[in-house]
Amino acid sequence: MGLEPNIRRSGGRTMCGRFTLFEADKILSKEFGVSGFPPLSPRYNIAPSQPVAAVRAAPAGAGRELALLRWGLIRRPTHQSVRNP
Repeated sequence: MGLEPNIRRSGGRTMCGRFTLFEADKILSKEFGVSGFPPLSPRYNIAPSQPVAAVRAAPAGAGRELALLRWGLIRRPTHQSVRNP
């Protein structure tokens, strides 16, 4: 299928990488069982925080739908240590 991840490792931890999406919309529509798939142009450098086409369950269990979603990781809140005088 036309989805190719690129995962990097840094200091032993896995990081979000970039990926490509280049499959034709007709093939994706058939593969995921979603009708009314809009035309999608190939994207060869999709990075975290960018919108990406995703197939998800439709509301009220009415099959599947295509949605543009923002993807990536959400950072854990950083806690600064408090020094007592």
